[in-house]
Amino acid sequence: MWIWMMTGGQPFGYDHRGLSLKLEPKLPGWLFTATGELSFCFLGSCQVTYFNTDRKDTYPPECIVTQYVLHYASGEKKTIRQAILDHKEAQNVRERLISRIEVYLGT
Repeated sequence: MWIWMMTGGQPFGYDHRGLSLKLEPKLPGWLFTATGELSFCFLGSCQVTYFNTDRKDTYPPECIVTQYVLHYASGEKKTIRQAILDHKEAQNVRERLISRIEVYLGT
């Protein structure tokens, strides 16, 4: 249940383009802090923080992922302005090369 609430149930996918990662939290707005943040540990070592400044319920279509900021263990930072991480970034998450992910939610 917790995995489903925090990630949408099946965060990783695979198709003809390769591996992908799509976080789709299913959370009520009241779970977010007063500043609109909620964090959890993904894959045992990656801190994921959702930013939902309006503290909306995160059920689509009212609230969707608009952007990821990936923080690599090497110190590199990369911004992805789409709802799905493509093969390279998804593989980097899976291989634990990314230590922290900021996920921005909006409409």
